[in-house]
Amino acid sequence: MTPRDEEIVTLLCFAVRFFSLEQVARTWWSDQPREIRRTRQRMLRLAKNRWVRPLTILARPLLKMEAPIFEWRLGGDAPDTAAVSRMLRKRWKEPAHDVEIFLATPRATAVLGGGALGSMKNLCQTTHDLHVSEVFLFYRENRPELASLWVGEDSVIPLHEHEKRPDAVLLNDAREILRVVEFGGAYKPDRVQAVHDFCRQRNLPYELW
Repeated sequence: MTPRDEEIVTLLCFAVRFFSLEQVARTWWSDQPREIRRTRQRMLRLAKNRWVRPLTILARPLLKMEAPIFEWRLGGDAPDTAAVSRMLRKRWKEPAHDVEIFLATPRATAVLGGGALGSMKNLCQTTHDLHVSEVFLFYRENRPELASLWVGEDSVIPLHEHEKRPDAVLLNDAREILRVVEFGGAYKPDRVQAVHDFCRQRNLPYELW
């Protein structure tokens, strides 16, 4: 694998559940049609060598991830859950469509580590997981020092058995959680409150995108 290949596959093992072809092309090649074709060829070569698995899913079009809808720090005010919920839900205006994606394979996790499942965990969460990947790519481009601390949900070790795992956390060298990162799909107020309560009770700063 090239260094670029290794970065993509490693992120699929540790950071996100999958990347779309468009995300891979835009981030590591370019979004020009010719480059998208080259990206697909390269990713299919990785698939042939059993590093990634290609799939086509149904997901809503990508939103532009530029900033969290709500952030909370220790000692900060609780969210206005109704207002946050309205902002989250009003974003969804376009129907789902076919999206070409790539996941890490069991071979990749056996070699590189990480918690990638090698398959789709929940087909009802494709839009959600796609946007978690988009938030990570925002971090990679704009906050690279923090992106290096990012650990995705399937690689997070829960604080307690059977406890909910956040979409992602930022872990320091001491394996302490510096920040929780959650993508709020169409969360209702009670779901926003649940995220806040989970983090507040554990003294964990969080971002809700």
